[in-house]
Parts: sequence; structure tokens; C-alpha cells
Amino acid sequence: MKIKNLVMPVAIACLSSLAINVTTQQSVAAKPPTGMLNSAQISKLKKLRIKIAVPTYIPSGFRVANVRTDNSNSGPEYTILYRNANNSCFAIESVHGGVGDIDAEFNLPINSPLFGKSTLFYEKQDGGKNRSLMVAWMEKNDQFYRLAGLGAMNWPSTCRNIVPQQAVRITESLQYLNP
Repeated sequence: MKIKNLVMPVAIACLSSLAINVTTQQSVAAKPPTGMLNSAQISKLKKLRIKIAVPTYIPSGFRVANVRTDNSNSGPEYTILYRNANNSCFAIESVHGGVGDIDAEFNLPINSPLFGKSTLFYEKQDGGKNRSLMVAWMEKNDQFYRLAGLGAMNWPSTCRNIVPQQAVRITESLQYLNP
């Protein structure tokens, strides 16, 4: 008789716990990505009035080292530079036009849920450093986006490239900061 009396309260407690977990997971999933940007950096980027793509996967130990924006006559553009304590760096950048890509020694396919198919170009390691690393420009709504590494832009002299597999994973994780 005591077991029957316990079944209903236990079932209600389990269902309540499940409902709380589902609600919590839904609210976490609905939170927009920030790409580890602080509120001042987000505000600076939003002034461009374009969609800002940020990574939802950022390798452990990386932080935002610099955010650069420009809203010149050629159109809005930005660069978000990420760096770790070992001076490995990568950037997420966007421009309005005038883009070109390189042909590199090696490439890896990318399938971004946001931008579709693309390619990571990189050259063989030379003395422990990749000579170049960049994703082919990905276009959406007249704005172009990519992950850039050494050989793709003017880097601080101490920066080293991340490994190509990390670059693919970061690029495939890109989502809009302001959907």
C-alpha cells in the first residue's frame, strides 16, 4: 500500500524536473552568441549596421585581443582578432567587396551552416609556422566573411597560425551576433 502512495509524488517530481531542464536548455539555446566580445566591443560592431558573424566555437585559452571597424566609402568592414598565451592567432573578418582569394598548396572543405560550402587554404608548415592560412570569402547579403590567419592580413609579428582543423571547426561554428 505504501508503494502505491509513493508512485504519484515520485512521478510528479520527475516530470517537474524534466520540465525545468527543458526550459533551461531552451533559454540557453535562444541566447545569441557573443564570440567572447564584451559589451563595448559589441556596441562598436553594431554601429556598422551589418550582420556580424562570430564563432560559437573558440578553442580553449583564446580571447579577443582586438576589434577593428571601418565604415569607409568602400563599405562596412571589421576584424576580430583572437589570441592565446602562446601567441597563436586567428581573425574573423568581414568586408563589403573587393575580395580575392589565393591558391594555396593544401585545402580542406568547409560546410558552414550559415554560409554553405567553402574552402580553407593553407600552405605547408615552414619551421613550425604555417606560411598562410585563410578561408575563401563567403558571401551573404552583399557582405563577405572569412577566417584569416598569417599570410591573409597584416599580423602582429609574434602571431602564429592555428592548425587547419581548428580553423575549419571555428569557421563552421560562425553564427550572427545580431540575427
